Amino acid sequence: MQHSVKRFWGAVIFLSTTWIVVLVLWQSSGQFSKDCNCQPPIDPDRPLQPISSGDLARKLYRSSAMSHEAILLAPNVTVVDNVKYREHLGYVLRRKGENLTEPPSVVESVRGDNRNVSTFFTERGANHVDLDQEKKNRVSYSNTTKKLSKDSERNNMGYKLILGYKFDDWLRNAFGSYAGCDVDACVLTNDTRLHTKADAVIFHICKLSDTTPPFEKTPGQVFAAYCLEPPPSYVSPYRSRAWKDVFNWTITYRKDSDIYRPYGEVVYRGTPRNRNYTAIVAQKSKTAVWFVSNCNAPSRRLAYVNELRKHIQVDIYGKCGPYRCSKNNNTACMKSVEPAYRFYLSFENSFCTDYVTEKLFKVYERNLIPVVRGGADYKKILPEGTYIDAADFRSPAELARHLKYLEANATAYEAILKRKDRYRPQYPHRRAVCQMCRMLHENNQGKTYPDFPRWVNEGACWQATDI
Repeated sequence: MQHSVKRFWGAVIFLSTTWIVVLVLWQSSGQFSKDCNCQPPIDPDRPLQPISSGDLARKLYRSSAMSHEAILLAPNVTVVDNVKYREHLGYVLRRKGENLTEPPSVVESVRGDNRNVSTFFTERGANHVDLDQEKKNRVSYSNTTKKLSKDSERNNMGYKLILGYKFDDWLRNAFGSYAGCDVDACVLTNDTRLHTKADAVIFHICKLSDTTPPFEKTPGQVFAAYCLEPPPSYVSPYRSRAWKDVFNWTITYRKDSDIYRPYGEVVYRGTPRNRNYTAIVAQKSKTAVWFVSNCNAPSRRLAYVNELRKHIQVDIYGKCGPYRCSKNNNTACMKSVEPAYRFYLSFENSFCTDYVTEKLFKVYERNLIPVVRGGADYKKILPEGTYIDAADFRSPAELARHLKYLEANATAYEAILKRKDRYRPQYPHRRAVCQMCRMLHENNQGKTYPDFPRWVNEGACWQATDI
């Protein structure tokens, strides 16, 4: 009897072990059914548990009654890891007996503050999401996730789709997040197949290679021209007749744009900085520094600096000079030179109305006094007494004499540095993004530019006369 019991339990242990091995091999091969060649992250009729992946965790709740078009549109859906969700969605479709011809495509996936803030999928094999239905869902944000929610009074306004035509990663990041906007029911896509569904299409006009618009404008659709560079830098065929009268809005650095998008601005700091300015000034032993890579700029800035160097020390970093610093880490470069130098040359590549690049504003974070040269009215954008304008001097030699005076007069130099420290830079690109979303909800299509090339060029830029 005892021998029979031992044989019985031995058989049980053997069968159990065999079954466990079979299950492990089965799971690792991903064969959960003869029709599905993928491992399901969950039972699709039960909650998907959070899946950690890098800086994200994905959580999805779905009832068995929901169609796969509604998977991402449920009120309690939270943005999740793209790869894991694509696997899950493919599994769901195969379970439903559908033929998935290709993985779901990302409509919009941007990163903000080092985390994904939105992901939408449109194509699921032969099935497509109804964008009109999607636009009824509002996008709201938390600190680390984004939810598609209907729990908002703004839902009644609808949901605006913005197509960024041929947008690269930088542009998707710049325009892709509407978190914190007073009107945030907008989403960006770079999927041109959705052009008939888009409420607005943004064209990066200074880099555009298309000689004609890639598709016809639908009724009520807005075509917006976006560029932060001056006209001499444009490489696109925007002058062609086909582009002449198609744009409704402009998004540029110019203040007369429909949506004003400067590189930066300077604002009052509020709380004064408590610093030992005497020690900061005493450490400085060099006159001026300049970071530059374009040696043939229309403003003839290199010729101006060469005249300046006849009278004072100017160390040139980049392609136009002997000194080198990391091209990909401007912050580190600025930090490395600020202890020794007194002045930073912020000379623009073109003399154009309102054109000021971001390097100028970054100087307001450093122990350097900016020397500016360009086409902007600096008195309207910078606080008085915090910078030196080359336009206030008749020649490079006269500017050099003033810089030498400040170099020799520590008290006068320190006073400018203290005054500059009352202010700080900020970068208001979010304001332009929010303004566009708000304008779409206000049905503010605005004017159509009858001659866009003329608006871009007429009186916008001019030749330098100080060299």
